[in-house]
This record gives sequence, C-alpha cells and structure tokens, in this order.
Amino acid sequence: MQPSSLLGWAVFATIVRLTSPAEAGDDEVAAKRIAMMKCQHYLDMVSIPHDIMTLEMDSRVRKVYSVHCPLQNPYVVGGRRVEKYEFPHMVALGFWARLIWPSGGVTLNYTFQCGGTLISELFVMTAAHCINKDLAIVRVGVVDLNDPDAEDIWIVEKIVHEDYSPETRYDDIALLRLERNVTISLHVRPACLGTDRTERIHRATVTGWGKTSQDSHLSDSLGKVSLDVPSDRKKCARMYRGIGQSPLIDRQICAGSLDGNQDACHGDSGGPLQVFEEGECRYHVVGVVSYGKICGSAEYGLYTRVSRYLGWIAKTVWPDDWSHQEYWESC
Repeated sequence: MQPSSLLGWAVFATIVRLTSPAEAGDDEVAAKRIAMMKCQHYLDMVSIPHDIMTLEMDSRVRKVYSVHCPLQNPYVVGGRRVEKYEFPHMVALGFWARLIWPSGGVTLNYTFQCGGTLISELFVMTAAHCINKDLAIVRVGVVDLNDPDAEDIWIVEKIVHEDYSPETRYDDIALLRLERNVTISLHVRPACLGTDRTERIHRATVTGWGKTSQDSHLSDSLGKVSLDVPSDRKKCARMYRGIGQSPLIDRQICAGSLDGNQDACHGDSGGPLQVFEEGECRYHVVGVVSYGKICGSAEYGLYTRVSRYLGWIAKTVWPDDWSHQEYWESC
C-alpha cells in the first residue's frame, strides 16, 4: 500500500482481521497475531483522522488516518546521525557509575553502554549480555543523550531469557519492565516486532549510541547504519566457525558490510536491527545487536532473531491478550 502525501505525513487506511488461537493452530502463529495487532495499535495511537471526499456518485466522506513520518535521510561505524522522531522506539540503557572527585567526594551518575527497543508502554527489549546489577534506568525520546528534555524511567524487573548462554551467545535477549508506562507520542512510540514476513530482506538498519570507530569513544548522538543481510548464511557461518565460536543457528541473523565501512560497535549492544515499512511508516525490529568481532571489519555481526521469541515476548509483555481467547474472538 503506497501512502499519499499530506504535508509530510503518511496517509493510509488499514483493516486488520485476526483469528483465534484455535484457528491459528499453535502458539507461534498466535504470538505472531498478537505482534501484528500491537503493531497496528501503537501506530493508531499517534494517528490523526482526516475526512476526505470520495469520488463515488454519492460523494460520501471517508475517514483516513495519517501519522507523522520523518524523511529517511541518506546514510555506528560509517553511519549517519538521525533526526528527531525518526526512531521513536529507540531507548538508551543507563548504568550506575561512581565519579570520584580529587577532593574525595563521590557522585553517582549514569553511563549509557547499551541500547534497547521500546516494544510496549511498559517493556523494553534488549540483549541479555547487557543485563547486570548496575543497570538502573532507560532514557527515552531522545536523539542526543544530553537533551535537557530527556525522560528517564526506572527499571523494576530484568527478565533474561531462560536459555541464554554467555559462552555461546545463543538466546541473547532480555526484557525490561519499567516502573511506569511511557507516554506515547510522536517521539516515543513502541516498534513493531519482526515476523517471518518482515525477515525477507536484503538490507536492514542498526541504530545506537555506540562507538563510531574501533578507537573512538561512545557517542552522545544517536547514529544509524544500513547493513547487508545475506541470503546465503554459509559465509557468515564460516567466519565464526574458524575462531572457536559456537555454530551459527537459526535463532541468529547475520548482517554487516563486507567492505568494512559500516557496522555496529561497542555501545550498540541490545539495540535494534530493523526494517522500515514505507507504506505504513513504521519500523519492524527483526534482530537485537548481540555479537561481533572488530568494529568496522569486513565481517558480519550476529543478531538475535526476534521472530523466534514472539511467544516468549507475548506471554511476558501482553499476558492478558495471550490468555483470553474471547479477546481474539471479538476481533
């Protein structure tokens, strides 16, 4: 579906038909249905209705909806800085840090060492390897970490996937429950969760406040980079098999730039690998930044494949929707 132009807003009309879990047949398909429904729900929350006159004989008025859709600027190693509203689901993870002054005084502050994705009003998705006792807050709604309007929200629960292995980096995914709901707006909005449909891609975008080169410092400005997603995974599998790493599995995605000019880097961990759906002006997060070698090297990085965890996510984030079949039957 192609959007019409309305002063920089994408205009569209969507009808969603959902089936019950019994009709779907299994948990995996049921979880996919919930993910699709929530994707549309969060988009509707920031959509503005418009009445338009149809070209039919009776000239009926039809209601359509528009959502602010920032321009996709041309292209975080080798990447570009992003514009406000471009990635409203992006969050920074803040860790307690002690600053010791020469006088002997101590100040507590935050350092932002990982990224995450807002997936509901109350939950953030990130990498399991980012979780430790010092992780305290998420910062939402900002491109610049020093933005005076930044909103910090306490983390009250850290849920690491039960099968996560630090040695293999398999199942490198976690959920963070926030102290309170975020306020949905143009610059704070949950992303859509990737499904098998949105994984049929050749390129995807990584965002983060990580290093812009192997030797640089973490960045205060959100960056983005466009990466290749190879359809043939054999080359990626060979890259990691040769250095004592665990074999590449289906729950992981390879992405990178073999010319070494673009890559995720230190500080980008936990952030999203995402694809943009132009017709609906929304991002689908297909992967979570998990592991790589040297930043900017001519090798692929590894990302946790989100679609393989939809059931686990849905049961945790939307337990009522998951458990009540009458909810489905009313759709």
